[in-house]
Amino acid sequence: MGNGNMFIGALNLSLMTAVCLVSQIGKSSGTTVPRNPQASIATLDGEYLLGDGFVNQNLKVNPDGWFSFVWATDDGGYHRDEGTADIVDGALILHAVWSGTNRGPGPFPHPKHLPVRWGKRLYLLPDREVLRFCNAVNLGLEPKDSMYGRFYLRMVMTDKVKRGEEEATLERAEGLPALPAQWGPFLLKRPLRGQVTDVLKDGRATIDLGSREGLRESMELLVEEEPHGDGPAAGRNYGLAKVVAVEAYRCTAEVKHPGLFHGFRKGQRASSKTPKEIIESESTSFFW
Repeated sequence: MGNGNMFIGALNLSLMTAVCLVSQIGKSSGTTVPRNPQASIATLDGEYLLGDGFVNQNLKVNPDGWFSFVWATDDGGYHRDEGTADIVDGALILHAVWSGTNRGPGPFPHPKHLPVRWGKRLYLLPDREVLRFCNAVNLGLEPKDSMYGRFYLRMVMTDKVKRGEEEATLERAEGLPALPAQWGPFLLKRPLRGQVTDVLKDGRATIDLGSREGLRESMELLVEEEPHGDGPAAGRNYGLAKVVAVEAYRCTAEVKHPGLFHGFRKGQRASSKTPKEIIESESTSFFW
């Protein structure tokens, strides 16, 4: 997923920028806003990080009902927000009251997040990205073993982490994440393995996995085939497929990133979990 030393070097600037800006928020804006603290907000107190080491987002939730957010890049770009944080029907609601940037309109975090516990870990998931998180769990992308990732995860930001000298130590995640009941069926209890049984005229494929195995529409599968040719000319021999229709013993899937995969072939292996070597060799963009 990239060279660790490069990530640490890039993080040294972007994360330090984020930390400095977070420490300044509330001091530089000169804005006083009535707060609506709730006792349950205290359970979400902490710093949550999302990023790849080059572009990072830091979301800090305070127990007094206040939040600060910083998007920072390794070349000095930043966008920051501060505002109120409330718990409404179990979800974290963010309302910005002040913003600052040196890059034009910035990526303010989604205003509604679902707190999700997984063992000792605590994630904040935008309500529109819960399915994406389920797919990441099934594919083996989560629980991540690096502080870099695609979802806000609370972690202890020591001085060495803030200086980019080391990665944060992550809490353990055991079993399955504690998602709201409606999302439970989208978490597979075990990895699935099947194969492409037919290639359809529209480029989609039939795979011999269905609802009896727990598969649901919008889940994702990794499709692999034996390499063709040698060296770089062989090209990538695997790709992601999105399930678009499900029957009891089979499903219909389409290629998720047509430009990154040669297409379906009869007999290709299909699985719900990605081999570790593929996860480590690919960029984050491959999976999204």
